[in-house]
Amino acid sequence: MWHIYLLECVDGSTYTGITTDVDARYRLHVLGSAAQYTRNHPPRVLIAALPVGTRAQTSRLERLIKHWSKARKLAFFQPYTTDWRSYCSCAPSEPRDSAAPELREPLNRHTVAVQHVATTQAEIWAILRRRVPSLTQSTLRCGLSEDDAARWACVWIDELDGSPADLIAHGHADKVLAYVLRATHQL
Repeated sequence: MWHIYLLECVDGSTYTGITTDVDARYRLHVLGSAAQYTRNHPPRVLIAALPVGTRAQTSRLERLIKHWSKARKLAFFQPYTTDWRSYCSCAPSEPRDSAAPELREPLNRHTVAVQHVATTQAEIWAILRRRVPSLTQSTLRCGLSEDDAARWACVWIDELDGSPADLIAHGHADKVLAYVLRATHQL
């Protein structure tokens, strides 16, 4: 999966780039061998990295963001400035089965007991808001109400090959976030 990332440089400027391996690319920027810009403006910190999807989709978003002001870039990436690995499936220390144990029981109730669907959807949405706030904020930015977002989180989406809540429960929040970002920016 391709990611878009934002660096803050030592002079206060920002750099936007894309990669499939954020850590390796950041190390290259620090060494001065990744881009001419970061050779002349060494990076101070990786602000955020977001999974987007294909190289073409990520490149389109990068072109869009590179034309934005620094303030707009920072505002866009701000919800994702917490450790981005915490919601990506590439988190190194988190076994897949323990990715979201608090979601298992409500997800099971959602799939088995139709009469509890509305309550369970709201419960799942509340857990997702706590667990992945940046993803849920991005979902709401698409124009969904809280109720619609709660329903959306529990519905099978062919492109994702599952429901957002189920994917998040199994450590694949990065796929859901990428899907939401593509939808938000029509990529």
